[in-house]
Amino acid sequence: MGGYKYHRSTAAGDLPMEFVIGLFAPDLLKKWYKTIGIDETFQKYESICVGDMPDFKELAERIQQEEVHGKPYGTHYGKSSSPDIMAFWNGLTVKQRNTAFCRGYAWHLLGDIVMYKRIDIDVKFAAFQKANEGREDIEELKAMEKKKLHSDWDKTNTLIDNTYPDTNLPDWIMELGVVNYLPAGEMAYVDWNALKGAIDYMRSFDPVNGDMTKIIETILKEVSE
Repeated sequence: MGGYKYHRSTAAGDLPMEFVIGLFAPDLLKKWYKTIGIDETFQKYESICVGDMPDFKELAERIQQEEVHGKPYGTHYGKSSSPDIMAFWNGLTVKQRNTAFCRGYAWHLLGDIVMYKRIDIDVKFAAFQKANEGREDIEELKAMEKKKLHSDWDKTNTLIDNTYPDTNLPDWIMELGVVNYLPAGEMAYVDWNALKGAIDYMRSFDPVNGDMTKIIETILKEVSE
């Protein structure tokens, strides 16, 4: 799944590094674990650890959990398309809620909620599966559709760069090799206008200094309407 550029564009400007690391943590930690294992993930985390960030042992169990729709497991507290932001936020102490890392982490989960609500990827994919129900080659077709979605994300990276020039990614994201660029063009699953609307909406908040509890309430109310 894509979205690295999307998440960087939701909070532009000069941000605390702890916030930036927290912002990418749900995807970054999961990607590291799946490609290099938990011990190497610990070493990677330690190499970028700054300021008031959690001890790795506080994250290790969650990193290794399988993400399940409707269950607050894994780094996304559920699937990335429907994370349980309240399970994350309510599990923090008052002190943790005021750390830049945890605010960045919350911002990632909120960004996923807004993005997936506005572009309706799950609804579109469900419609594709229903239209092809019973076909013997359904798994092959699903794989092809997922490739289309990945291509869409690569196209949005180009559009985001062109629209928001302050979306530079840190080296430890670029090293993952997951951020690619394709010329902007017709997309199968991602509606650029809807995605841009999500970006602009998220940019209207101040996740570093604002009242995050009220921000979460406001955003959850907006996506439920």
